[in-house]
Amino acid sequence: MKQKILIATASFGELDSSILDKLQDSYECVFNQTGRKLTSEELSKLIVDVEGIIAGTEQYSKDILDCAKNLKVISRVGIGIDNIDLDFCQEANIAVLSTRTDLSYSVAELVITQILSFYRNIPGHHKDFKENLWKRKMGETINGKTLGIIGLGKIGKRLVEITSGFNLELLACDLYKDEDFAKKYSIEYCDMDYLCSNAEIISIHANSVNSDKQLISSDQISLMNTNTLLINTSRGNNIDEFALLEALKSNSIAGACLDVFESEPYKGEFTSLENVILTPHIGGYTSNVRKDLEIEAVDNLRKSL
Repeated sequence: MKQKILIATASFGELDSSILDKLQDSYECVFNQTGRKLTSEELSKLIVDVEGIIAGTEQYSKDILDCAKNLKVISRVGIGIDNIDLDFCQEANIAVLSTRTDLSYSVAELVITQILSFYRNIPGHHKDFKENLWKRKMGETINGKTLGIIGLGKIGKRLVEITSGFNLELLACDLYKDEDFAKKYSIEYCDMDYLCSNAEIISIHANSVNSDKQLISSDQISLMNTNTLLINTSRGNNIDEFALLEALKSNSIAGACLDVFESEPYKGEFTSLENVILTPHIGGYTSNVRKDLEIEAVDNLRKSL
């Protein structure tokens, strides 16, 4: 009898169906057929008797995992595992594995796209053209602006490298300081308050803080200026969305580019604002990277079952 696994991420195998074919040859596969991220209720029902999971960003809380009495391994398609209750998994002897495929180019390139699109109002001009309107709205160059990076890890460093030709002033906030890298790219390390007060562009690349207090709370947002652009491609719960929404409505900050949200799929008030660019969690969602992630996730699953 084949071992039973759940493929929880809806888009798995879309780029290369042979990955799915190989899984089905070896395992009895249960699929996410919703076309979106599974809700907690849906996930609880699907994992009851599975031994392995190919996981996305859906939440694996203690209550959900407690439903999976046969579960041996969760293989995450991606790097972050902060959506999984690791303490419970350790107690229940459930292996949790993530991929190491390099997402840094994909995410950093999205950030650059967001920055340039915002300052040249590409979404607005595109919308006008679709409505047969010829309206030229004055944009800005980013030359000479100050970019603040929260979390100078692999993705944050890749962003620095890619933007090195844009003549930006660079600030960084990170618990672990790479002084050699900072010296090479003339980066000034600083605390969060200084960065929020002085950076015109703020890009978040830190892991979720896993606490009741967001990384960017109303306190940090209140320090930002009317010319601040806030970008989040990390984790949705890194930002107090209500405080950000109020700041955008009142034009207390210039705008935001958001690829991640506290609850996904997102259907909230940000969609009604003109000073926001929204994307549906596509930071690492590029064809070449996605295929490599899926192959690695399958390999990780096989090794642990």
